[in-house]
Amino acid sequence: MQPGRISGILGRALIGIGLIFLLFVAYLWWGTAITEAHSQAVLRSEYAAALRQAHPKTAPIATTPSGGSSHIPAIPAIPMAAPPNGQPVGLITIPEIGLNSVIVEGTDTAALRTGPGHYPGTPLPGEAGNVAIAGHRTTYARPFYNLDALKPGDPIHISTVQGSFTYSVVNTVIVSPDDVSVAAPTATPQLTLTTCNPRYSAATRMVVHASLTSAALAIATNGQATNPIVTPSSSSPNANSAAPTAASTSTPRSQWVDAIAWGLLVLLVALGTTKLTRLLRPSGLPITWLGGILGWVICLTTLYVFFNAISPLLPASL
Repeated sequence: MQPGRISGILGRALIGIGLIFLLFVAYLWWGTAITEAHSQAVLRSEYAAALRQAHPKTAPIATTPSGGSSHIPAIPAIPMAAPPNGQPVGLITIPEIGLNSVIVEGTDTAALRTGPGHYPGTPLPGEAGNVAIAGHRTTYARPFYNLDALKPGDPIHISTVQGSFTYSVVNTVIVSPDDVSVAAPTATPQLTLTTCNPRYSAATRMVVHASLTSAALAIATNGQATNPIVTPSSSSPNANSAAPTAASTSTPRSQWVDAIAWGLLVLLVALGTTKLTRLLRPSGLPITWLGGILGWVICLTTLYVFFNAISPLLPASL
């Protein structure tokens, strides 16, 4: 093979690789957001159904002023067992950064692709102790993208089937990714938000601490609390259980196999489409362009699935 032809093939290969990288960046920015938006729509529907089931006839009663008070401590909710992994926990709203998302139970890769995830083993929002929630910063709609913009005193609102709760930001710290002490049990009710830092990297972890300043517990019309204590099972961590471990960073071998398999399929489809287009081009038939367009649509679709297989291999909260 002549050197010039080798250079041409190498050049086209490099251009193709560069194009794939650019498309992957676009997928991480916009494609994952589409996936997360669909998941959030499903979670909102499930959360609304859970509210209707838990409180068919209820009236909220504020236990502290809406703005909180340093003299009247907020009364935490009664501890309950957490919902199953992947199910909605509640709704988190942070006006300062424009966040309004459904919290999902779990901090594994699958859970965090649907929204901010509640650390199993920590209290549910509104309960006594240290409530810990993790979230993506640059992918899957990047719910915690602007977490660094929060200032002491900024409010964080969370609503669950137990009521509505407001936390006030205390501080923001940067820790190592394997530091699980930030989610350790605390004597006072507080909220801990974690995400990767800096943006587009998992080198460190950004942690926002907030304290519970007000609570509005959901009370039934008969005056009885609608959130009785539930004895937790081993599959449903109790709010007062030990501090959670860090989100798993290991990747199952099957995910690597899926990513490699889809990558090879993308390569075969691209080569097949290119070869077919070249064979049909001399004929001058209209089907040449139609076949080429159809081939590249199939190629891009396969590439999207390939990207979807690669994304779980990235750091969990990236």
